[in-house]
Amino acid sequence: MINRIPLKDILFSFSSQFSDKIIGYISIVLLIRYLAVDKMGAFFFAASIAMFAVMLTDFGAKNYLTREAAQHPDKALGHLADVLSFRLPLCLVYLISLNGLMYLIRPNISLITLLTSIYVAADELYYSFVGLFLGLKRIQYHLVVTLISKLLLLGIIAVATYHHWSMTAILIGYVVINSLRIGMAYAITIRYIGRFHLVWNSTLYYTIPVQAFGFFMLALFDLVHFKIDTVMLGFMQNYAVVSTYESSYKILEASRFVIYPIGTIFFPLWSSMAASGRFDRIKRSGGLTVAGVGLLGIIIAVTISSSAGIIIPLAFGSKYSEGIPLLRILFVSLPMVYVGSVALELAKSIHAETKMLKVILASAALNILLNLYFIPKWSANGAAWSTVISETVFASLALVGTYREFNKTYRSPVVPSQEDISLT
Repeated sequence: MINRIPLKDILFSFSSQFSDKIIGYISIVLLIRYLAVDKMGAFFFAASIAMFAVMLTDFGAKNYLTREAAQHPDKALGHLADVLSFRLPLCLVYLISLNGLMYLIRPNISLITLLTSIYVAADELYYSFVGLFLGLKRIQYHLVVTLISKLLLLGIIAVATYHHWSMTAILIGYVVINSLRIGMAYAITIRYIGRFHLVWNSTLYYTIPVQAFGFFMLALFDLVHFKIDTVMLGFMQNYAVVSTYESSYKILEASRFVIYPIGTIFFPLWSSMAASGRFDRIKRSGGLTVAGVGLLGIIIAVTISSSAGIIIPLAFGSKYSEGIPLLRILFVSLPMVYVGSVALELAKSIHAETKMLKVILASAALNILLNLYFIPKWSANGAAWSTVISETVFASLALVGTYREFNKTYRSPVVPSQEDISLT
């Protein structure tokens, strides 16, 4: 039996993403307006580096956990224990390696890097629990933790800007809040799902990367498209340019919350359908979803682009006026960002993520090559156009590849049961 999508799950999903992105975005806006442009750029650069490095503690384990929990709920806690046992030692290696390297190449921001890398690691560990919640369709737990933690963080930043705290004090606040998120997620898991015990088994360092390799590559691609520009600008330009680019990019990131339910609701649902062999239902639902998010992306892109001259000064102040053309360029990519996100979720749900590796590698390589050519010529505007081109190429190839996989592998028609409902 394939269950209907409860309205409460959609509301919980949308609310958790709204809390995470929008309240988090308000916090960032306060920091951008408060801190000097170069200080903010150093923070954005350090955070982007940390996000790349911390992926080596995951290897796709979070998405793997979500899929396994959705398809085998009775084994979900065992998978959570395996994922955490796998990730905790790697987090220690990540912290030592990243901070040692950054101390050698960028010693002037070593303290910023240290604190940023800790809060990024804590955030990643929290999302291991989120993988469990999503797979078991307990999205309300993520909503509760997100609301509490984001409101606390917003309060800390408001106090910090009012009382003129240093950037070090602000980053310590980030570390405390993300550590609190882990504690809340652990308590909720023990109380409402069940107890689990960490298992220090060296075989996990083989089995999890092998089983989750496709997820790892998909996540790496996503990060390359959304953060490689910031990293390359940090190495090729000054931190003020990084801050201008990243502040505009934050608005693009915030717009993604609109389609977040695709991952939190439809991916587990599509995975359950795949486990039952109802691939025709996935294909039909996925096609309608692609059309819907593409149209939505066009509407939002036109709206934001036409209002860029108002949005940037209002959000960040006049010192970020150079971000106005950046915002307009970046939002050209929004419809394809939405379409590409749906294509990825469809591929993951039918265990076809490894089939997408050529597309992923080609798109990531294209993005990097374009940045190497465009950034020296056009600085942040060049990075923005690199994003537009590479996102368009990826979304097109991913969509074609995913539907070819459906047509090639799942030709046999499946008659839907009366218990199924239309997702439209």
